[in-house]
Amino acid sequence: MASNKIGSLQFNFLSWGAPDQRGEKVEVHSRYGVDGVSTRKIGSKSQQSELLSSVDVSSTAAVKSVYQSYKALEGTNVTVTDAFGNTWANVKILAVELVRAKTITSGVGGQNATPVAILDCRWTVLQL
Repeated sequence: MASNKIGSLQFNFLSWGAPDQRGEKVEVHSRYGVDGVSTRKIGSKSQQSELLSSVDVSSTAAVKSVYQSYKALEGTNVTVTDAFGNTWANVKILAVELVRAKTITSGVGGQNATPVAILDCRWTVLQL
């Protein structure tokens, strides 16, 4: 089974549909009092996408350092792999936002043998 990864970072869960693929974008113009619309092609590009990550961490102090390592990826290009083995290359990390950090009493089958917290983050990405 493939691992959930953003770059070299591994996660328990990654949730997203899929990044918006590059395609021709069209701009629509209209003017007040004039019937109809006009359009023009503005280039081939993709739209921003969001994904949610969840990972268990070994200590409450590690929550901050793990989150800081995520923030350090902002502005970089990475490869994203989901648990189904789907891979997206050249994904630009635009922003990482902390959604929730929660303590737990026990965890099974995660990234750490003795997890004490779960870190959930929202990633804003752009497929280049």
